[in-house]
Amino acid sequence: MKSDSMSRGRVPASRRVVVVLFVALATVLATGGCSDDPEPNGTADAGVSDAGDAEQPQDASSDVEEDSTVAPDGGREDAGDEDTGEADAADLCADVECAPIDTPCMENVCLRGNCVERVTPGASCDDGLSCTGEGTCDDLGQCQQGSVNADACLIDGTCFSSGEAKSDDACLLCLPSSVSSDWMPSTTASCIDTQVSAGGNHTCEIAAGGSVRCWGADNAGQATPPQASFIDVSAGGLHTCGIDMSHELQCWGADTDGMATPLGGEYVQVSAASRHACAIGVDGRVECWGNTDDGKASAPTGEFLQIAAGPHHTCGIKESNELWCWGRSDHGQAQVRQGSFAQVSVGQSFTCALTTGGEVNCWGKDDAGEVSDAPAGAGYEQISSGWNHTCVLDGFGQVECWGQDSYGQSTPPTTVVFTSIDAGRWHTCGVDDNGTTHCWGSDSSGQATVP
Repeated sequence: MKSDSMSRGRVPASRRVVVVLFVALATVLATGGCSDDPEPNGTADAGVSDAGDAEQPQDASSDVEEDSTVAPDGGREDAGDEDTGEADAADLCADVECAPIDTPCMENVCLRGNCVERVTPGASCDDGLSCTGEGTCDDLGQCQQGSVNADACLIDGTCFSSGEAKSDDACLLCLPSSVSSDWMPSTTASCIDTQVSAGGNHTCEIAAGGSVRCWGADNAGQATPPQASFIDVSAGGLHTCGIDMSHELQCWGADTDGMATPLGGEYVQVSAASRHACAIGVDGRVECWGNTDDGKASAPTGEFLQIAAGPHHTCGIKESNELWCWGRSDHGQAQVRQGSFAQVSVGQSFTCALTTGGEVNCWGKDDAGEVSDAPAGAGYEQISSGWNHTCVLDGFGQVECWGQDSYGQSTPPTTVVFTSIDAGRWHTCGVDDNGTTHCWGSDSSGQATVP
C-alpha cells in the first residue's frame, strides 16, 4: 500500500566481505584459493507497494477481503608473498583461518600459506572481492603500499573507506565491497525524505530523521508504530511493515495469517498487502510471509529492484528490468508483460506498470476504467494503484488519476507540486516539494486527515 520511488542504491549488507590478496588471481582461482567469493550487490530502491488490500472505508472496525476471509491483516593456497618452495602452501596455513578478518589471522590474509599484514606492492588492487588498501591504488589498479583494508571498497578504480560519501551525492555511502553499485543510503536526518504509505483505513509516513507516524483506523494496532527509525514503510490492510535503520523488518498490527511476523535478515524494500507481505533483501532476493493462497507469496528466484504486493497477486521488477508476477490471474492480472519496466503497482484484480520510458501499461479487470482509462504518453515518473484506481506522477510534480472515484480518491489537488504519491484502498496521499503530506478520498476513519 505504499508507493515507493526507486532507491538510490542497494542498501548495505552487513555481511563481512572476505578479503584475499594475490598477485596472480587466475592462479589462485585455478588452485581453489582460500576465500569465499561474496555475491555482489546491485541497486534497489524501494519500489511501489500497493493498496489493493485494505478494508472498506465504511467499516473501520473490520476488514473483510473479497474472498470473505477476515483481512487483518579447505585448500589454502594463495599468491602474493615470497614462495620459499620448502613446504606446501596448504600445510603452512592449515592451523589458521585464511581469509576472514575475524579469524586467528585477524585482519591479515593467507599469502602462499603465510599470514601477512602488508599488501605486496604491485599486487592487483581489485581482486574481485575488495579494495586492498586505503588510498593505495594507482592508475593501473595496482597496490603501492599499506595495510590490508577489509573495510573499504574499490569503485570505478577508486578506493573508498567504508561509510565514505559518494563525491556527487553525499546521501550515498560506500559499502565494504568491490562492486561499483555498492552504495548505501545515508541514515542521517538530512538524507531521509518524507515518505507516505496509504493503506486500507490508515496511513503512515516516515518523517525527516526516520521516525514513523500513522493516523486513521487503529483497531488492530496497525497505526501504532514502534519507537524506531525507518528507511521504508508500507501500510497494508490491518497491519503495517517497515525496514528500520539496521535494515531489519518490523511489522505491527493484526497477525492472523502471520503477516505481522516478518522474516529475519536484512532488507531494502517492503510491500504489505491485506494478508501477506513481501520484501527485497540486500542481495536482491524476494521473500514473502503471511497468507499463501493463490501462490501470491511464492516469489521466483533472482534479483529484484522493486516489489508490489496486492490482495491476491504480487509483481516485481527484476534487475534486468523484466516484469514478473505471481498469484491469482483470473482476469489476467498476473500475466507477464514483455518489455523494459521501471516500476509496477498492484490493485485488486489488475496491474499497472511504468516502462523505462515512463509509459503507462495496465492489464487485468477493468470494471471502473482502471485499465482502459490509463493515460497515454510518456515521461511519468511514479505509479501507484489502489483497490480500483491508479495515480501517476509526472516530471512536473502533477498527479493524474483514473479508475474508481466514488470517494474522490481519483481527484487529486491541482495546485500542489508533488514529489511522491501513494494510492490506498479508497484514499490517496502524496508528499509535496516542501515535504508536506496531502491526502484525498475516503476519510471514514480519519485516514485522509493528516495530523
